Amino acid sequence: MTFVWSRDVTEEPTGDEVMSDARMRLGGRDARKITWRTPSMGWRGYDVIIDGGAKDGTRFRFTCHAPEFRWRETRSLCDRVAETIRFPNETAQVAKPSDEASPQQQLEIARERLALFLKNQAVAEWQGAYEAAKKAVAMEPRSSENWRIYGYANSLAPADREKYASQAESAYRRSIELDARNTQARFLLASLLISRDSLAPAIEQIETALDVKPELATRKVVEDLTHLYQKTGERDRGVSFYSGFVVRHPEARAAALGQAILLKDTGKRAEALLALQKLATDPSAAPDETAQARALLNSWL
Repeated sequence: MTFVWSRDVTEEPTGDEVMSDARMRLGGRDARKITWRTPSMGWRGYDVIIDGGAKDGTRFRFTCHAPEFRWRETRSLCDRVAETIRFPNETAQVAKPSDEASPQQQLEIARERLALFLKNQAVAEWQGAYEAAKKAVAMEPRSSENWRIYGYANSLAPADREKYASQAESAYRRSIELDARNTQARFLLASLLISRDSLAPAIEQIETALDVKPELATRKVVEDLTHLYQKTGERDRGVSFYSGFVVRHPEARAAALGQAILLKDTGKRAEALLALQKLATDPSAAPDETAQARALLNSWL
């Protein structure tokens, strides 16, 4: 949660995708509530913005967000906090100055400003996010999430990209060192490695992330990983990974698509067709997965 009262507050939503935009009352004043999501960072949340603010042109913004899988439980807490907000006078300052913020508040500031930077590409937003993330790391260096956000801020640097990319890689690796199950850090590191054409190490990060959180093995992720196996010539490695993965995580059905493609690439056509036929007739599979399986079957038969 973050609270800001400033002339810099705009009515632009923090997230990338607006889910709803409605009017409400906050602390006895008319307000605008924007519910949003940011798929690239896996966040859901909302902004509540006071229309008109104070006479000197300032606005008040209350932002609350959480990882999508925790949003349902977090939202009720956000609503309870919002109900307690009051405005005793026009010049009240709700938020702490940035330098006095706690590590968690610094992290939230970094997330918000990174989301705004992705929308408007304003260098000031990136600089603010970078400084906040850097402070969060300095204040709480044992936090895997602090290092992940610091790495992400570095990766988005609008200048001196080589320098900041190196810092981003170090930050992601530190994040993973502190929490091997931080799949977001692993995917971000993989993306950075791919940009450097370090494909084999990127594959390793993605494989580990999928085993930690098999629900991440969506059709798009499987397609991208399969392409990496093909590009590196490591098709046998891909067959081995997918074959074990579908046994360990039968609920992650999209993996069968990658398994089938690589089985066919390695000359095991009969096994590939069998994997596709099983997926195409699986009533529990997602429609896009069964549709893709049928499309491949039609093109291969």
